[in-house]
Amino acid sequence: ISALNLLRLYNATLDIEYRNKAKIIFEAVGGKLINFPQAYSQLLIAFDFFNDSSKQIAIVGPQKTAYPILVALRSKFLPNKILAYRKPNEPATLPILKNKITSEGKTTVYVCEENKCKFPTSDLKKILELASEKKAYQL
Repeated sequence: ISALNLLRLYNATLDIEYRNKAKIIFEAVGGKLINFPQAYSQLLIAFDFFNDSSKQIAIVGPQKTAYPILVALRSKFLPNKILAYRKPNEPATLPILKNKITSEGKTTVYVCEENKCKFPTSDLKKILELASEKKAYQL
């Protein structure tokens, strides 16, 4: 659970030290994980999060119009996602919210991976499509 929380913190703050600390946990437990994977299910979830490019979803807009978007994103199975929200004209408390603005006064959503954002949108269908995109694992 600690490794997963560290990775979530990394994705919310973009502070590489959190990711490095999670990697130390993987290295420390690696041998045991191979011999007893059933005892480390939460660590395997964290390892998937570590190897996947998680979605960083930044939502900026009035609470009234942002709430349905948050509900829709939370109701879908979207593993390895980070949701962050702020009202317009409030300071960004997290780096993933920095420089994110509303478009034409509408609640705007930025779906990002590795801090690279796709074109921002207010269209719920497009938001869910971008958030649901899967990448193939490279072997």
